[in-house]
Parts: sequence; C-alpha cells; structure tokens
Amino acid sequence: MIINSTSATQFINEVMADFITSDLRDAIHWYAQRGVAPTKRVFMYGRYPAVSIYDKKIHIHRLLMMYYEERDLERSEYVHHIDGNPLNALPDNLEIQSAPKHQSQANKGIPHTNEHRRNAANAMCLARYGHSIYENKELLNETP
Repeated sequence: MIINSTSATQFINEVMADFITSDLRDAIHWYAQRGVAPTKRVFMYGRYPAVSIYDKKIHIHRLLMMYYEERDLERSEYVHHIDGNPLNALPDNLEIQSAPKHQSQANKGIPHTNEHRRNAANAMCLARYGHSIYENKELLNETP
C-alpha cells in the first residue's frame, strides 16, 4: 500500500536508535518525493541504523543530515556523530565533516604498524600519481 500522507508513517525501531520521529518521517518523504509504505523499519545496516526507501537502504544519520541541509551530500562528506554513539541521530549530535577530518578523528589514538603505514602510503601514491611506491625503492626506506 502506498500513501501520500506524511503523518501516517509509523516506525518499528528494532535497534533503539535515537532520532526525532517527525524529522525522520519528513526526511523519508522528502527523499522519496512520493508516497511510501505506512510502516518503516529501522534496522542495523553495517554499523549504523538505516531505513529502506524503495530499493535503497540509507543510514538515518545521513538521510537526516541531507534533509536538514536540503541537499544531497557529496561522497566526500561524512556525517559525524559528535558523541561517538552511532545510534544517536539527534540533530545536535550530527555534523558534516570532510573525509580527511573524519578519518583523522576515527583513527585518533589507534597505533599503526609500519606495514599499515606503507599500505596507506601506497594507496595514496596510487590515487595521486597512478603508480605504486613499490616501483620506487627509495620510497620504501623506513626511518627508525
């Protein structure tokens, strides 16, 4: 059954995620731009709560931020949970961050091995210059 009224959508919150029900309801209708099923299930998709909108599964924190900003987010834009709780999708807990800043915060305090650093450097070199650091033996010298 497809409906057009935003007030009729109910949620089955299987993961006990925190969000403003009316905001998520409005965000789903804004994103779908047409009627949706009267009941929506909030479920874990990877590490984050999500909903299905037709054939797409979308994380609720990203959907809500797109709705609040009234635009699609770029792939390079991450929605960061300020308190670190992925179940907390309340507006004051979400902020948009660039990919480098988000990765920096996500990796803060995590010790990395030399092998991890080499793999990261190789990935960066491939992305920027189109070749592996392993093609240039001078780039492989480790500092103590």
